[in-house]
Amino acid sequence: MDEMHTTAPMASMTWNDKMMILLENFNHEQFSRYEMCRRSKFSKSVMKKFIRSITDVMINDKTAIALAGIAKVYVGELIETALDYQQKIGENGPLTPKHLRESFRQLNRNNQRRVSCFFHHV
Repeated sequence: MDEMHTTAPMASMTWNDKMMILLENFNHEQFSRYEMCRRSKFSKSVMKKFIRSITDVMINDKTAIALAGIAKVYVGELIETALDYQQKIGENGPLTPKHLRESFRQLNRNNQRRVSCFFHHV
């Protein structure tokens, strides 16, 4: 019953209120990382050039924006996984290519599992 009382106020809070609570509880490093992530972006023109270079297809602005968002999420996952790996092996400091390669390997392995589950029963 106590859980109801503690979660009820949270359920009635707005998204902005919840974000304020989250940001207020970040340490300096977390807040700095959040700010850098929030400000980072892949520009439409860069995405258009990149897609054209690998597919020889011109994409429109909406597609470029969508792909830029997907790329930003992927890079965020790559960095977070690399930081987890770095911590797991007891290292600190800047990420190195070793951390990023292991992160890439882990994300690919996890993605293959997710995709294969769709075809498991076929």
